[in-house]
Amino acid sequence: VWTDHLSLLGAAFRHDNLVDDARQDVLEAKFLYQDSHRNAAVGLMSARDERSSGTSSQSDRIFVSGSMGLIGNVLKLRGSGETSLDGDAAAGNYPDRLLLGLDYQMTDAALMFGEVESFSGGGQDGIMTRVGVKAQPWQRAQLNSTVHREATEFGPRNFATVGLTQGRQLNEQWYFDFGLDQSRTIGDEPPRVNSDAPPASGNVSGEDFLATFVGALYRSEAWTFTSRTEYRNSDTEERINVLGGIYREQTQGHGFSANLLWQDNELDAGGSATLANLRLGWSWRPVDSEWIVYDRIDFIYQNNVSALAELESWKLINNLNANWMINLATQLELQYSAKYVRSLIGSDAYTGYTDVFGAGLRRDLNERWDVGLHGDVRHSWKSDVLDFGWGVDVGITVLKNVWISAGYN
Repeated sequence: VWTDHLSLLGAAFRHDNLVDDARQDVLEAKFLYQDSHRNAAVGLMSARDERSSGTSSQSDRIFVSGSMGLIGNVLKLRGSGETSLDGDAAAGNYPDRLLLGLDYQMTDAALMFGEVESFSGGGQDGIMTRVGVKAQPWQRAQLNSTVHREATEFGPRNFATVGLTQGRQLNEQWYFDFGLDQSRTIGDEPPRVNSDAPPASGNVSGEDFLATFVGALYRSEAWTFTSRTEYRNSDTEERINVLGGIYREQTQGHGFSANLLWQDNELDAGGSATLANLRLGWSWRPVDSEWIVYDRIDFIYQNNVSALAELESWKLINNLNANWMINLATQLELQYSAKYVRSLIGSDAYTGYTDVFGAGLRRDLNERWDVGLHGDVRHSWKSDVLDFGWGVDVGITVLKNVWISAGYN
């Protein structure tokens, strides 16, 4: 945030399809201006798709958006657009778009909206029209209802969505919520061109669904507990997700967290997939200590069953990081990471243990400039293979909380 109205935002993420190894990488940066009546944004984005067939595509894009409140913010006019810089909108879920919308605040608890969106590129070409209502009929409840009409090169398609969420605070410590979402196609449904990327607009073809969830939260002075159970039944799969977490506030420099994810998928086409991930985290950073220590351990279980084979794997991963502030200008960084894997493919079992040890030294030259040196060694014990690496870099603090470095590895 530069000023009260102007911000610079950046994001980077990778989306991996664990079933067919398709991948998407996205980088994005934008300037944002906003006040009580209007906002505007302009930015750049780069999206790259790597499909399971071995082909790839990339789209470098520029986008703008804005909204303005009218008649005391009773009406809001909004719009957005994005296009490829090289004239080729190749990434499947980042085509060229133009959207115009209008929101009408009917009451303090009800909003009516309508919008028209056109999109083309990445094997897609069409127009989407949405009209709906968002309402808060009572305290901690929200109701959404929308009707969509989509016109593409494959023909028209109509579908509707409805959603309801309700929360209830039992007392100062306990809070509960539950919800329901449903999407149903009520017209012709065109086929998807690119199965490795979600569509530009609307729900995935063949993915009409009914989804419900229930969650609970408990909070005290020292502990926080969260939980959520989700159920989703669509045209292609039936899925159950269970999530839970415990977090302890730092006490005398100690912090602790535990998270659990369990996911079970049953595919209508045959086969199933189960994923479980238990994560434990611990931190030690007393105010009067020169040391900071973080440790995280993950236990991951996966089981995939298809008509051709069954794959079962167990992973135990630990990451330990420590930082020693030698003096006000010098700090030492230490890392030790280890991973044990056991995979069962049919009747064949495979195991492996790999660890990494790294160390780094950083020195401040003045208030803005610093230099660093780091090295690491990776050891695969099963095959007795060692990999070594080292690097140097120079860093500069350009703004408060903004640090940039460049180096060689």
